[in-house]
Amino acid sequence: MVRFLNSFTALMFGSGILVLAVGIFSDAYSWGLGVVGLVTLWVVAFALRVYLMTRDDEEELGYSRRQVRR
Repeated sequence: MVRFLNSFTALMFGSGILVLAVGIFSDAYSWGLGVVGLVTLWVVAFALRVYLMTRDDEEELGYSRRQVRR
């Protein structure tokens, strides 16, 4: 699962850079929208990574968070 998350996060970061490059070097849209797309894709990548790394995997861990005292 970790290798998948690393590759998916790299794909999202690369897509953000690609969106920025298309915004700067072509007339498809302005460079400002490219920056917005870059930031959006990076925020989504970070959010998904944090969500998927901190979710409750009861099968993998052998316990749930309810069983752990805080």
